[in-house]
Amino acid sequence: MILAKFMLKITTPINSNNKILSSLNIYRLFFWIFLSLLTVLLHSKHYIDIDEGHVLDGAWNLLNGKKLYFDFFEFTPPGAYYLVLWLWQIFGVNYLVAKIASLAALLLAALGIYKIWSAVSRYFNISRDSVSIYLSIFIFIISTTHLPTISYHTFNLAFTVWAVYFFIKALSIQPNKNIIFFSGLLTGAAALFMQNKGGALFLTLFLFTLFLLIKERKKIWLQSLLILSVATTLPIITLAAFWPVGLLFKNLIAFPIFNYTKVAMVPFYLLFFFIIVWTGVIWLLRKKTATAIQFLFFWQFILLFSIYSLADHAHLLLAIFPLLALLPAVLNEIKTSIYKNYFFILTVVTIFIIVYPALVFLNNFKNLPTAKDYKFLDYIAANCDKTEYLYAGPFMCGIYFETRKINPTPYGWLITNHHTDDQFTDAKEKLEINTPACAILNYQLVKKYGYNIDNPVDNFIKENYYLAYTSNDVMVYKKNQPQ
Repeated sequence: MILAKFMLKITTPINSNNKILSSLNIYRLFFWIFLSLLTVLLHSKHYIDIDEGHVLDGAWNLLNGKKLYFDFFEFTPPGAYYLVLWLWQIFGVNYLVAKIASLAALLLAALGIYKIWSAVSRYFNISRDSVSIYLSIFIFIISTTHLPTISYHTFNLAFTVWAVYFFIKALSIQPNKNIIFFSGLLTGAAALFMQNKGGALFLTLFLFTLFLLIKERKKIWLQSLLILSVATTLPIITLAAFWPVGLLFKNLIAFPIFNYTKVAMVPFYLLFFFIIVWTGVIWLLRKKTATAIQFLFFWQFILLFSIYSLADHAHLLLAIFPLLALLPAVLNEIKTSIYKNYFFILTVVTIFIIVYPALVFLNNFKNLPTAKDYKFLDYIAANCDKTEYLYAGPFMCGIYFETRKINPTPYGWLITNHHTDDQFTDAKEKLEINTPACAILNYQLVKKYGYNIDNPVDNFIKENYYLAYTSNDVMVYKKNQPQ
């Protein structure tokens, strides 16, 4: 209820002459209450997921005194790990704490989509409370049903959407330095969760502001460039106070550039489809020359391009919020277009593609396992308690948090062709020093990456452990007893 009242407050114009909520505002309140409850329901399952495990493992390492980038390896910024850590320190170490924070970020992103439409709706002479914007937000929430919520993607999205909103707000009125500064701060904060999307957003804001400076030759745009640059940099430079710049460059820039795309590339057909959709939207709204609209077109293109290396369905869903924000305008233009039948079909197909995986997921929702249903966790609890250490690989980093065990290596996951030979060798040496009682393996999770089991870590396990238990694709190995 508190969250709903907060949403109502920031989405409702202040009317000093009337303190009684209008019927429209009441409907809006009920919508956000309904959406909040729906979001909680759709994401109520506690299942073990690779991406959620990534964040939980990072926070779990920090909670156990390990130092990020020194004691354990990551190639993503520290934002998500420290956010979950701080919440655990306040509310207790619990999966639900991290989940609630993630759902709040998801709802804030949905609210930001509404605010973006509110900021540009006047250019189309359409009500900011058009039914179609609520449809768009509903589609957004439904489409995320099958996605992991405890993710740096979710936190980054919330900051990104609101950074875009405030920049558009600055464009929709006389350029306001304070608003641009706040947009820059949010952009820098977004980069603390995902460096590539935060960098892409800053590049977009910078280039668009530079374009306005060249086009209009107004001093305000030069000032805006400087303010934007300084504001974005402020959150980012705080990292230098805790980590050497060289180490940050090596982990957050060099490693992703040279190692990420080797295992992350997927076919481009979905990306190509949404580029077609983006082109169609531009054509439909081509007569709308407002600066804010042009910015959304530009940002949508950059956002799609920023995920080219992993343009699968999950990543695309989180990269089309500008299109979702413009859905009311698109539907309105389709009604009068001479090609309305074609555009209507394209719209229906697009919505279907967006929500289809979620619908498949919901069809099996009742049968989805929760953490307590994973029998191998019970086996680990009963048979792997001789030491505090446990190894879970190649890509099962969430197991450490679920079992409350410590990873003896600096690597939450290890994938051949992604991690280097030196990293595999380092992991093997750490296993020799802090040998765990059990090792958990699931090769099916990394089959799509072309994982090669002939590596120092897997060979060490084969030589020193025996297969003691299997559950579906999960294999639990126990340490060989000395002869």
